Parts: sequence; C-alpha cells; structure tokens
Amino acid sequence: MNRSVFSFNKWLGFIIAALVAGVSAILGWVDDVPMQNIVFYALAIFALILWGWHHLSVNWIHSADAIAHHDPQGRGPTEARDDENEASYVRLLISKNKGGFIWLLVLIAVFVAATFAIEGFFVWHN
Repeated sequence: MNRSVFSFNKWLGFIIAALVAGVSAILGWVDDVPMQNIVFYALAIFALILWGWHHLSVNWIHSADAIAHHDPQGRGPTEARDDENEASYVRLLISKNKGGFIWLLVLIAVFVAATFAIEGFFVWHN
C-alpha cells in the first residue's frame, strides 16, 4: 500500500467518526438530553469509531504482518515467544504511552473533583 492510500484510509475513518458523532449529538439535542451527556457520548462515539477504524482497517492494511508489527522485539510470528522475562503487552503499552496515561489519570481526577465541588455537575438521573 502506498502512502496516499494509507492517508486516504485514515482520513476516511476520521470523517466517518466525525459524522456519526455529529449525528448522535444532533439527535441528543433534539431529544432535549442534558448537554453533559451529549458531549460525553458524542466524544465516546467518535473515539470508539476512530479506534475501531484504525485497528480493524488501517492498521491491518498498512502492515503486511500484524503479529510481527506488534512484536516489541521484532521477531516473526513463527518464532517462539515463551520468554519468562518478557514484559506483558499491557505493561509494554503503558510504558510506551506514559504521557497519555498520566493525562488520562489527571482528567479523571479533575472530573471527580468537579463532581464533588460543583453542585449538579454530575447527576445520575435526568
């Protein structure tokens, strides 16, 4: 796959995710759903569609061998992977994305603080 087709597939997924999230936000606004729920679900829908698009189409199309693509040592799929000292995939994922996980924890902490500090910020029922 050449670079232009790969770029087109990435942007196509981004546009589809934005359209579906936009339609869900408009439908939520028409139904008089609280704005907090509209924003949360629109962002969640956008993120899930974008992640799914990248994981299921762009990532597999761009990579000739998906197993070797995700292997941290670069070994092929036919080589044994029974090392006792090899870190788990989750630990490897966290170590490669420390900044993103720190920002996620900060965002969760800010949300929890705002929930307890602001009256009516987060309600369980409408």
